[in-house]
Amino acid sequence: MMEKSDNGLTITTITTNTNAAVVVVAAVTTTTTTTTTTTATTTTTTTTTTTTTTTTTTATTTTSTTTSTFT
Repeated sequence: MMEKSDNGLTITTITTNTNAAVVVVAAVTTTTTTTTTTTATTTTTTTTTTTTTTTTTTATTTTSTTTSTFT
């Protein structure tokens, strides 16, 4: 899923669910462009910052079986 908001931030969220393990990867890319104009000189600076956060949650299910014999 790709969403873009009005403030220029692009947020990409990928969710994968396999065998009770949930992996969520969120990447936020921020692009800042600064233009400075002086006499007959134009300088353009572009800064791109990418932050990636990965969270892994693993669910474990334990099954216990007890057998009793009465005589």
